[in-house]
Amino acid sequence: MALSTAAVILKDRKVLLAQRMPTGSMGSRWEFPGGKAEKGETPEEALARELEEEFDLTVAVKEPLCTTEFFHKGISFTLVAFRVEIEHPPAILKAHTQIGWFTVDEIEQLCLADSDRSLFEKLKPYLISQCQVEWSRSSE
Repeated sequence: MALSTAAVILKDRKVLLAQRMPTGSMGSRWEFPGGKAEKGETPEEALARELEEEFDLTVAVKEPLCTTEFFHKGISFTLVAFRVEIEHPPAILKAHTQIGWFTVDEIEQLCLADSDRSLFEKLKPYLISQCQVEWSRSSE
């Protein structure tokens, strides 16, 4: 089974998502940033490399949050989501048309890539709890 990774990046009660290029079967859909692991890479190494390649970001990959599975071109993938910390938002987009910061309710309305929709459903309780914690901290 192949491995793919996704970054869950939170800021001000919002989640960072990226819009795919308009080509391909999932063109123009939104996704959690990340990508496929190369042979010999750990999931954490793969995610850090993908974020460096696609956004010119140096990141801190933290704990895994959840996994889901999907098929792409006849290959079975395990998709692992990690909490990721960044020092600054992406300024360079090499593999996406745009990025955005979205609330959980806004993500519900987006056209997500199929694998990311499945991942979002599993992440939703975590995202809601984190946004509430962040909100209560900011209102103190």
